[in-house]
Amino acid sequence: MILLYLLLIALILYVIACCLFYFFQQKVLFKQIRFAHDFPFHYDEHFEELFWNTSDGHSLNGLLFTVDNPRGLILFMHGNSGHMGRSGNYFKRVKDLNYDVLLYDYRGYGKSTGKPTTHNFYSDALLIFDWARNKYPHIPIVIHGLSLGSHIATYVAAYRAIDLLILETPFLSLARIATYRYPLIPGKRLLRFPLDSADFLPLVTCNIQVFHGDKDTIVPLSEPLLFSHYNTNVTLTIIKNGNHKNLHEFDEYQATLEHILKNVTN
Repeated sequence: MILLYLLLIALILYVIACCLFYFFQQKVLFKQIRFAHDFPFHYDEHFEELFWNTSDGHSLNGLLFTVDNPRGLILFMHGNSGHMGRSGNYFKRVKDLNYDVLLYDYRGYGKSTGKPTTHNFYSDALLIFDWARNKYPHIPIVIHGLSLGSHIATYVAAYRAIDLLILETPFLSLARIATYRYPLIPGKRLLRFPLDSADFLPLVTCNIQVFHGDKDTIVPLSEPLLFSHYNTNVTLTIIKNGNHKNLHEFDEYQATLEHILKNVTN
């Protein structure tokens, strides 16, 4: 009888854990920092603050960093805890390579209104890209996606013509990451945000540069190792001792980034 009670308690706790995962996964996945509409961004480099209106009445906020006579534009898509208050630091890593940099916040992040959904990730990213292509009609556009942003970047590259796709600490399947992080919970069945880059990778026609650290405990190295099975244009650079958040601190990362950006052509 005691064993039966223990099994019943274990079952109840398991059901509670599954319910918590299902109903609170948005807070776990999207670590949103919000800013007031008049919040001032502070960066040493010159930038322009932008707002875009979506077709369903929301507003997206972004920043455009510019240089004289840019050779191209980089559209940077941040990770699940990123925001315009710090993502602008990306420009420091590429400003000497003569690229303008465009960044934006997903819905519910920073000054962007609304709530993140799979549909909104895709439609908003296409809105931003189409605006950028219209503003920069004759120079290369590179998309650089970080972690969560790597999935959104892959989607855009699948349905728009770009010149280079850079994926940093990317995942192939969010369901597999959920299983990796929470092995006792059926994450694939309970996941409300089915972000699967395998659906879009085969449609990407440009070169794809992937960066990943061999000490990444958030997205295991096994994820990017699968990318070449879906697209033969993938080049994977594994940063030794790199983790999920520090790849930009390594010389190999910076040297590779500089090399590929210097060699981008229309």
